[in-house]
Amino acid sequence: MTKRRSKGYAKSPATCSDWALYCRLILESRECWFLIILSFLIGLLASPITLMAPLPIKISVDNVIGGKPLPAYLDTLIPDSIERSDALALALAVGLVIFIALLSKLQESLAYIVSTYANEKVVRNFRSRLFRQAQRLSILYHDRKGISDTLYRIQY
Repeated sequence: MTKRRSKGYAKSPATCSDWALYCRLILESRECWFLIILSFLIGLLASPITLMAPLPIKISVDNVIGGKPLPAYLDTLIPDSIERSDALALALAVGLVIFIALLSKLQESLAYIVSTYANEKVVRNFRSRLFRQAQRLSILYHDRKGISDTLYRIQY
């Protein structure tokens, strides 16, 4: 015996495949794709920032303690007075530690803010669609189930 389904009704979650659910989720979030991509790109900035972390240690060990000249890529950015003075090179290393820490926290904060905003926007859009559907239901349904039950289901 086969189950009959009338047209117009969506499949129940038990019969949907994971792939179908992912496709539906992608379609539901199409208004927020820019924010999702932006959040992903901001997240990608974590790797270069993390790779910059050993640079102050390299400067302090190789250049201050070891007496070697600054690397060529830093030599063009930094004045000659810093290169000749150990105290200024050490101050540069400390400044770089602070700068990298601030840059890391800024990246984390931006990633959190953008992803949270995108998540909340998707949830808000989904809840508004559910609320519009609840408004289309008959008054008899709301009398039987209660308004608080419907609002609870929309909220959670």
